Amino acid sequence: MRPLFNFEQFSLIETVNSSFSSEIDAVFESLAAAVGNPVKYTKIKNNAKKYQKALVTKALADVEYEKKRKGSLEPKQKEVLAAATKAKKQAMDDLAAAVSQRMDDLATTEPLKNVAKLAKTKAKISAAETSLKSADKAETAELKSKISKMKTASSNIEQELKKAERNADVKEETKESNPASEKIKSIESKIKKAKDDLKIAKDEKEKLDAAYDKAKGTPDENKAAKEVAGQQKSINGIEKVINSLEEKLKKAKADAKGQ
Repeated sequence: MRPLFNFEQFSLIETVNSSFSSEIDAVFESLAAAVGNPVKYTKIKNNAKKYQKALVTKALADVEYEKKRKGSLEPKQKEVLAAATKAKKQAMDDLAAAVSQRMDDLATTEPLKNVAKLAKTKAKISAAETSLKSADKAETAELKSKISKMKTASSNIEQELKKAERNADVKEETKESNPASEKIKSIESKIKKAKDDLKIAKDEKEKLDAAYDKAKGTPDENKAAKEVAGQQKSINGIEKVINSLEEKLKKAKADAKGQ
């Protein structure tokens, strides 16, 4: 029996994952200021990529199963293929469930819950679009309808997050004491928290860097390198949030002077 996936299929998974990664990075960057917790926000985003990869891998297992099942296989080969596909899908189900739970655990506020929901929905869209490759006419119509509904839900969640950010700004500006002063204090507080989170993230990367140095030349080198790269992405995400907040602070101070 050939392996369930060949190089072509693995390349397809990597292409789909790369596209999803770019999309989720862009979406999350535009919503970062609405959440207010850079560390958990970035961790949810990174877990979303693992979640999506598990779902897409499972979907592609079905695609490949249907292709091979319809080929010239002996009954025993079909039996082995079915068992291998079932095992692969179960492994991906278990992984997706674990990652999904991790995202839920990180979503400790309403905005973060919306972020986790948004990420999961986009991951499911990516998997459903992969499933289209093996769907028959009836399944294609059903999948396209499902994808359309998920895209609408995804858009609605994004709008909710943006609306929450606008409402938070309005609330700060209409406080009875000194609206401008209160807004500045609020932004400064968020910046302080983000910088504290950044220090924690950098300390963690130092540990991962040390682990990577020890792993060089061993079978764990690639895994350690990926962990370092993932942590660096987290740091970059927090720094972007800080930059965004500092721009808001600069504008708030300028507005206060103009009053």
